[in-house]
Amino acid sequence: MARKSPHIIASSGRRKMPSLTDTQHSDADQYLAFNFSFITHEQKYSLDALMKRDRKFSQKLLKKVEALSTDRKVQVMNRNREQGFELMPFTEVRFRVDPKFHSMGFDEHLETGYWVFRLNKLGRVICGMINTVVYILAVDTDFETYKH
Repeated sequence: MARKSPHIIASSGRRKMPSLTDTQHSDADQYLAFNFSFITHEQKYSLDALMKRDRKFSQKLLKKVEALSTDRKVQVMNRNREQGFELMPFTEVRFRVDPKFHSMGFDEHLETGYWVFRLNKLGRVICGMINTVVYILAVDTDFETYKH
């Protein structure tokens, strides 16, 4: 049986997406979403330089983001640090956060530190997390942003 399209025809005759119900919103809010808008401009930890340098890294990053966003946040946060996240205090992490992250007030909503997820021996990704949105702030392939 063919699957029906989720589109609805509006009175203008154009297709539009159906709105989410309250149940669908609450379910969607339980999964992590990733945002790359505030990744540092510091060349050593920026995404552009790393993507050009290492295709294997790029593939691993995308696979990890997919894996972290597939399960509910509560499940992801209960994983060990190799499979999920670990919390690093602000004082232990050394890199320049994109000034827009501060000027737009996002940093005020971070609780006790940065969240880090690992890409095995390829590196680690430093993030800010507000509710279920994970803001990618830096990518560290040299393991220099903090000692651990």
